Amino acid sequence: MQSIFISYHGGAGGDFLALLLEVGDSAVVSVDISESDREGHPGDMFKLTYNDGTYKRILLKPDGAIKGTWTFSRIGDAYRRYQWDSTVFGQMLLDNKLEELVDELTEKHCNDFHFTDGKDYQITAGHEVIIFSETLGSLDEFTKFCKLNNYDTVVLLTMNSDISKQITSLNAKNKNNSPVDTNTSSFNSFTEMMNKTEHFKIEVEELFNKNIMKSKLKELTYDKWNDKFFDLVYDKYMSKQTRRIRRSLWTL
Repeated sequence: MQSIFISYHGGAGGDFLALLLEVGDSAVVSVDISESDREGHPGDMFKLTYNDGTYKRILLKPDGAIKGTWTFSRIGDAYRRYQWDSTVFGQMLLDNKLEELVDELTEKHCNDFHFTDGKDYQITAGHEVIIFSETLGSLDEFTKFCKLNNYDTVVLLTMNSDISKQITSLNAKNKNNSPVDTNTSSFNSFTEMMNKTEHFKIEVEELFNKNIMKSKLKELTYDKWNDKFFDLVYDKYMSKQTRRIRRSLWTL
């Protein structure tokens, strides 16, 4: 099983990428979409059914945000249940040795967490790359963090183009209620740090190109990923993206 870690700035679409990866796992036998019946959680619900009869539900909110991908891995589920935010995690980085921090976080695994046997991938997605950048001013410790968690592949969503920056900024504002100025020196420094790493990279605007994404997903999974449910999930997600984002992509 390939352990994949997607790390990204809020608004860059990391949960969407995680979902696209998951539905291409050979253990996924069906993907159904229905209107969410959960009180207080409007939107469309993706139901992913696995070959052992279990299933996971992932919510696509009316604003286009994806929620629930932490259930794709034990590590992601543990970190989610720990309920830390960026400020808390940043302080933990300053107060603890990295090895001790990873041990503390992974001890939060829940014994009742079910993980389908025979899956191709275990996918974790989170904003750690930006927290390491802002807290420590480099990504050296981030790479060490990834090794301590035994990730086979680390994927960073980069924001080099103006379109990628615009998409990230709009999503951060509309989906996360966290406006971000992508023209600041600190943001540009962050993107430069990402580019210097040897991790697998996908430019944010590439998420909005079907052919590029199919190629990227096959590349990072060594051709194991399949596109059986790709169009279904991709098209539904894109139908929820804001008109401003779709207009900015007409030049692609």
